[in-house]
Amino acid sequence: MRPSRAFFRHPGRARHKALGLAILFLWGGAVLRERNTARVVEEPLVGDIVLIVTDDQPWHTLQFMPNTNALIGDAGVRFSNAFASTPLCCPSRASILTGLYTHNHGVKSNASPSGGARLFQDASTLATWLKAAGYRTALLGKYLNEYNRLTPWPYIPPGWDEWQAFVFTKYYDYTLVENGIEVRYGRAPEEYSTDVLTKKAVRFIESAPSGQRLFLYYAPFAPHGDPVPAPRHRGTMRTLQGWRPPSYNEADVSDKPAWVRNLAALTLAGQDSTDRFYRKQVETLLAVDDGVADIVAALDRSGRLGNAAIVYTSDHGLALGEHRYTRQKNCFYESCVRVPLLVRAPGAQPRVDPSLMLNVDLAPTIAQWAGVTLPAAVNGRSFAPLLSNPESPWRDAALLEVLGGSSVPPRFQGVRTSRYAYAEYRNGERELYDLQVDPDQTTNVHADPAYASTASTLHARLAELKRE
Repeated sequence: MRPSRAFFRHPGRARHKALGLAILFLWGGAVLRERNTARVVEEPLVGDIVLIVTDDQPWHTLQFMPNTNALIGDAGVRFSNAFASTPLCCPSRASILTGLYTHNHGVKSNASPSGGARLFQDASTLATWLKAAGYRTALLGKYLNEYNRLTPWPYIPPGWDEWQAFVFTKYYDYTLVENGIEVRYGRAPEEYSTDVLTKKAVRFIESAPSGQRLFLYYAPFAPHGDPVPAPRHRGTMRTLQGWRPPSYNEADVSDKPAWVRNLAALTLAGQDSTDRFYRKQVETLLAVDDGVADIVAALDRSGRLGNAAIVYTSDHGLALGEHRYTRQKNCFYESCVRVPLLVRAPGAQPRVDPSLMLNVDLAPTIAQWAGVTLPAAVNGRSFAPLLSNPESPWRDAALLEVLGGSSVPPRFQGVRTSRYAYAEYRNGERELYDLQVDPDQTTNVHADPAYASTASTLHARLAELKRE
């Protein structure tokens, strides 16, 4: 968290230096505690809260999930412009849990020394806020990368009543830390990890006392890595055509930054491999879709569904050949930053909403649902008012940033508006896309004199967002 500049602007006179420093540290500590502490001030707006977060899900694969679309999307709001502020697993999940941008929570990559679970400050999160508000909390599935390096082991972060977390995320042959005990799972069909987590979610809902409010964070591994479908879904998408947007295997990348120009065009073998990967991703998501149906059914059987809020999203997207970039994330393009976002909640007006949403908005929204006032330093905004009133004021620009990870793609910070996508790379390169005429980001217009004023405006807007 960035300390207030006021801490350092006026150091005081020399003869009072020691006393001034003592007061400064005492006052500063109190302010920082206040800035990082949520308070319960209102009655909850909803009953139970379910947050479903998949792993590496391309936004367009949502079309193959009929249960999720019917039970959450059709019953709530589909946000068509939702983004991960940092499109990488650990930074994004840290943002989901805190409502903070990566440049504030400090988890810049998936692994030490610039990222991983050991850099995450877990004293003030969704779990601690909702537990203080009287919710029974559960995390089922993926927590943060390098969770296994936390101590004392097996570690349970503050605020979680039910803790069933992957040590390493896998579909089979994995270990869960189940409330402080490591439990090993094998390769039997019934040990498929998505199904195991779904059964745990149903049990968590149905075993709770009727008056107990619940917060369930359901985080399956799917469709990450080398996707492994559940046995019942293998081969069901064998005839599915590959993903082919206009940016796929882009022929002319002369206007792109060097990291894209250095990518070889996908060969026919590479295209076939990506298509097989895509089909397996979709097949792997079918078990998640079954899980959504089971969770909603459990809420219904328990008499909880009518007052429940359910959110479906992913930690980030995944490139599948767009701009020659395949099976990777951590990039500025829509394929990496755009995520599915469906929200079902009491009072929500079912619709497709084009408002600019970010993963940092999830924590403030869930906190408001629970009657919690957030720490002052949170970057996200609650979209709870927007659900029932599409005319509610909302942001006009969203911050995108990659501050760690591999050198390809290089680090950048950028801004996304309803019309433009703009990025500034650490090496000085720039990208600007007019999404109104080029939604697939095939023509970089940063060097076009007709867009000079727009580029200047976006540069200034980005500077503002970076200071938040």
